Amino acid sequence: MLDWSSLQVSAAIIADLAGVFALVLSVYVFFASRRDKKPRLTVGVDVTEFEGQYDERGYPDTPPMDILFIDVANPSERRVKVLSMMIEVAKFFGPIKHQRVREYYPDFQSKPEPPSFVIPGDNLIFSADLEEFQYWIRTTKRMEGNIKFRPIVHDATGNSYKGNWTVLAR
Repeated sequence: MLDWSSLQVSAAIIADLAGVFALVLSVYVFFASRRDKKPRLTVGVDVTEFEGQYDERGYPDTPPMDILFIDVANPSERRVKVLSMMIEVAKFFGPIKHQRVREYYPDFQSKPEPPSFVIPGDNLIFSADLEEFQYWIRTTKRMEGNIKFRPIVHDATGNSYKGNWTVLAR
């Protein structure tokens, strides 16, 4: 014989479980949508060899040089106002950081210059001569040996975006 009280209890338990599942799912969807709207930037470092330019007779007009490019890309759905970029330089002994300095490198060139907006899907590129950059680190910061650097970009909302550590050539 079917007992209505046990059927009502099991229906109430199933309804409560469905309500808890719906609550957990709605909280997850809320935070997932907020995370996607949060502004974020990706910072990459690349060194490219520039071959130089030649005159009409084939003689080098400008010597070949290595150019350091720092690419700040915006993969998010919102535009981000980039205020500044600084360089963190560290001297390593194996995996351990021995000496670390954060400073603004004055000779970076970019168009447009910060502060500027980076719209979704666009990027901002900073460039500098690699030899001058290395000379600046070795003379003004007095660092020799195993040196690595990474760019740190600051936006208008106070967020910092760090690039990967990159080894400087000796």
